[in-house]
Amino acid sequence: MPRVTLDHLVVPVDAVDRAQAAWRGAGHDVRPGGRHEGAPTENALIPVGDGTYIELLGPVRPTWRPRLQRLWRASRWPSFAARRTPLAARLLRVLAAVPPVADVCLAVTPLKEQLAAALGAGLDVPEPEPMGRARPDGLRLAWRLALPPLPALPFAIEDGTARALRVPRVSPDHQGLTLVQAHHVDIGVAGVREATTWFGAWLARRPAGVDPVVFVLDDGCALRLIEVGEEGVPGVLAAEYVARRAHDEFVWRFDVRHDNS
Repeated sequence: MPRVTLDHLVVPVDAVDRAQAAWRGAGHDVRPGGRHEGAPTENALIPVGDGTYIELLGPVRPTWRPRLQRLWRASRWPSFAARRTPLAARLLRVLAAVPPVADVCLAVTPLKEQLAAALGAGLDVPEPEPMGRARPDGLRLAWRLALPPLPALPFAIEDGTARALRVPRVSPDHQGLTLVQAHHVDIGVAGVREATTWFGAWLARRPAGVDPVVFVLDDGCALRLIEVGEEGVPGVLAAEYVARRAHDEFVWRFDVRHDNS
C-alpha cells in the first residue's frame, strides 16, 4: 500500500508579494518560493511543524487573476482551460474560481502504486506530469504531479529531488504565529455519495466517518467532504491547524471564502 499524507494546501492570492506582506503582518513565517515551470504562476511558502506547508499561489502578473475570474463569471472558463495543459489548467483554476476555492496536494510514495490502484478501481488517471521550479538560491527542484480527472480530488506529488529541499522547515527563531500541525481540510463536492466513491478509489481507503464523510490520511490529517450542490464550486473550502503563539496553543482556521488574499 502506498503511503498517503498531506503535502501542502494551495491558497490563491492576487499577487504573491502583497500576500507575503499580509501574511507576515498576521504573524506567519513566510518564505520566498519561485516561479513554476509549465504554468504562469509563482508562490511563497508558509512552513508547518508537521512537515507540511501552505503555498500562496499567484499569477506571475497580478492583473491576470481578475481576468481569469471574469472568464469564470462569463462561463468561458471550460473553453479557456481546454486550450491549456492539464497542469496549467489545474493551477489556473484555483486563481479563476468564483467564489474562491483552494486546492490540496498529497504526498504519495510510491506514486506508481497509487495510480495503479486508482486505475484498478475505475478512476481514469493520466500519467504524472513532470514539474519544477527554481528556488531563490538558484537550486532547481523537480517533482511529478498526478492530476486526477475531478477537480475536487486532491492532486498527488512525488519528489524527484529531495523533499527536504522543497519543503521549508519552521524556524526555531520565529516569534509570531506558528502552525504546528494540520488537523483537517474541508473539501466542497457536488454530490457527497458519488464523491465518496471517487475519493475512496483515489486514496485507496474507506471513509472513517459518514456525517460528514471523512477520509483519514496516514499522517492523521482528515479530509472532510462538504456538500456544495450543483451550483457550488468543488474544491477546498477551509482548513484547521493546531497553532501556537508564545506559550498559547489553539486551533487556527483558514476559510478560503472569508480569508482570501
